[in-house]
Amino acid sequence: MKKTFYFILLMAANWCFSQEIAIPYRDGQKWGVCNPEAKMLIEPKFDKIDFYTNFSEDYKVLVSSLKKSRGLIIGGIEILQPIYNSIFRKGDLYIADKYENNRKITEVITADGKSILSKPIIEVILNENFDNKFQLFHVLNTDMSESVFIYNSQSNTISKWLYDGYYSLALLRIRDLNQVIFKVKRKENDAVSLETWNFSKLPEEISKSKLAYKTEADLMALFMKESNDRGSGGGEGTMISSYDVVAKGDTDSPLTIDEPVVSDESSQKIKKEPVRMSNRFEIENKKLVLIKQNEYKPNSPKKIVPITLNVPVADMELKSYFNAFKKNDTIYEFKNAVLYKKNNKKGILFSSQTKGLIEFDTIFKVGTYVRDDFDNTKGIYIVGDKAAKTNTYKYSFYSSDQKLLYPVHFDDLKPSILSNSNGIKNYIARVGSKYGLVQNDGIEILKCEYDEIKEFNSSSSNVKIIQTKKDNKYRVITQRYSENLNQKPAVFDYAVKDIILNYPKEYYDNSKNAAETVNLLELFDENKNIMGYANENGTLYFKN
Repeated sequence: MKKTFYFILLMAANWCFSQEIAIPYRDGQKWGVCNPEAKMLIEPKFDKIDFYTNFSEDYKVLVSSLKKSRGLIIGGIEILQPIYNSIFRKGDLYIADKYENNRKITEVITADGKSILSKPIIEVILNENFDNKFQLFHVLNTDMSESVFIYNSQSNTISKWLYDGYYSLALLRIRDLNQVIFKVKRKENDAVSLETWNFSKLPEEISKSKLAYKTEADLMALFMKESNDRGSGGGEGTMISSYDVVAKGDTDSPLTIDEPVVSDESSQKIKKEPVRMSNRFEIENKKLVLIKQNEYKPNSPKKIVPITLNVPVADMELKSYFNAFKKNDTIYEFKNAVLYKKNNKKGILFSSQTKGLIEFDTIFKVGTYVRDDFDNTKGIYIVGDKAAKTNTYKYSFYSSDQKLLYPVHFDDLKPSILSNSNGIKNYIARVGSKYGLVQNDGIEILKCEYDEIKEFNSSSSNVKIIQTKKDNKYRVITQRYSENLNQKPAVFDYAVKDIILNYPKEYYDNSKNAAETVNLLELFDENKNIMGYANENGTLYFKN
């Protein structure tokens, strides 16, 4: 007895540990399965291999195809050969049907390929899942009789046959687990009965009560009368048939700016409340002044500072703006800025510091904020100058501390789908015909040396994809949410169609405890035909 137990335990362990990360592998026109190191698990012999993620929450289940027939691969093991017409999953079971001698045969099998039935059936008429603990199956047998049984999902066994080999069966109503009602006819000439089962203690116990009537018409009339008496919407269940299943910039626009990103962290202990000094530009007596005041302290004195800008007041415009920085125990807040015109140029004054101002041919009036680790904020604007030779604009970023963050040389700055903390924005930059990736805080991620940069969201993972092309070679950068960019040096001969993050898990959160995962790239050619798969380190899972 002990030897038998240990043998079963060993077989179960071999099944669990023999499963590997299985990746579809293409060799010419045939597909097989390999592991992440490209070692073959199943030699290429199929016409196609598909992911069936609707089977479960991961990609461990693969469906093989050969001459329009289908098979099943789980964890790198061929569970079913491709001889089936269709394969569907029901809970932890798989239902596969095929035709033998022009007759349909259906099998109900477990994940290790074992049938739960000792005899073949034609089809599953109805399948109900109860709290993932047990399933009810109503099946049509090969002799055209019908059976109903209970499958225990915890023990992976048939725990109870309710009916076997009956002339006709129909699940009429599920009021609750205490009242599961069947219409039953044991033999063709027998009277029809209405039988109610109590499933509340399944799989340990099951019981039923029975009412018999002479004719099916009498039974159904009584049943319908009972339903009508109860009325609709009374929560008494649903009538079902035996086939139902219950269960660039615009300088004329207003000057605006994004709101700063506020840190979620707050200090538990505040030793000293900082002084908040408000700074606001105003025009008084046709002169520009900066008014400084502790607005958070009632009746605090105002300090008026004249500002010499050497620009007529008529060429000034005050626009709402917010900037803040901390120095010692004082936070200086600026409420607005001065947009001005000077010698056919445009500029922005952010503070009383008028030395070192730079004027431009154009200023994008929609700015962004960048915040440092000390909660100091800085306004960032796109500015531009016209090139004398081409009469076209060149752009850069200009900050509220009056600094150019890059040379004024970008031909275009397009917002990227990437996201960052602290208000930092990413832009796809272009210089001539070359593209790069830059941030509005002055950090250059990719130099403008690429022939093409495309960005898109993965259709199978919650990840953003940046694809670069240079000398007909492709490379990808990925980002999940606002996490750090994932940059790998690997380059490919083919473009990336999609990426499955943390394969074989479909959902990132489910992969945290996985022993091993792979970021799997799907590559395709210029005609959008799939070439095969690769990992982000450059290992190819295809050839020929």
